[in-house]
Amino acid sequence: MNDARANATVYKAVVMAANTVVWTLDLARIRNRIRREAGLKALLGPAERARAAQFADADQSEFYTAAHVGLRTILIQRCGTKIAGQDFATTPNGKPFLPGGPDFNMSRSGSLGVVAVSDESSVGIDIERKRAIAIGDWPVRYPVLRLFSTSADDGPEAFLQGWVRLEAWCKRRALALSPLLDRDEDELLRNDRDSERLDPASELSRLDVPSSYLAWCACDLGGGIRQNLLDL
Repeated sequence: MNDARANATVYKAVVMAANTVVWTLDLARIRNRIRREAGLKALLGPAERARAAQFADADQSEFYTAAHVGLRTILIQRCGTKIAGQDFATTPNGKPFLPGGPDFNMSRSGSLGVVAVSDESSVGIDIERKRAIAIGDWPVRYPVLRLFSTSADDGPEAFLQGWVRLEAWCKRRALALSPLLDRDEDELLRNDRDSERLDPASELSRLDVPSSYLAWCACDLGGGIRQNLLDL
C-alpha cells in the first residue's frame, strides 16, 4: 500500500462543510489506470497533450498526464463533459481557469498531486516532496521565504515550508513566484487597495499529506477546507 492509500483515513477526517475542496491524487495509481485505458488521455486539451510530449523522461511524462487526467476528472464532475479535450483559458501569468466555472489550482511532486477547487474563493495550492536543499544562506538570498516559513531553523524543511506557502499564496493571486523572491516584506505584503497589510497566515492552511511531503492551500479559510482522495 502506497503513502496516499495509507493516509486515506486522514483525508476523511477534515471539516466536512467547506467552500474549498482539496483532492489528493495518487499519480502512480492513476498512471496505471491510464496504461489500461489509454482513452483517458482524450480528457486532456491540446496544450496539455503537447506539454506531456515534451518531457524527455517517460516517468515524468506519465506523471504529468496522470495529474492532468485527475484534474480533468474532478472538473468534469463539477462542470460536465463539455470541458473534456478543450484547452483551459489562462491568465497573463499562465494560471488556468474556466470562464464562469469554479476556481481551481493544481500542483504535483513525486508520485502525489493535489487539486483545490472552490466556488466561493480564489485558490492556490502547492506540494513538494521533502528532500535535501543545496542552497546555502537561503535566508539571506531569499528573505521572503523566511517570512513565509513556519519553522525557526534554516534547514531544508524551513526552506521548503517557505517555498510551498509562498507558491500557494502567489498561485492564488496568479502571480509569478520568481520576481517576488528578492522583494522585502513591506513591498510584498503592502495592500494597495487599503492601508492594511496583507496577512498570509490568514489564508494559508497546511494539508494532510504523507509525512514525506509538504502541502499548503491558499484560500478563504473562513469557508473551511475539505480533503478527499481521488478514487480513479
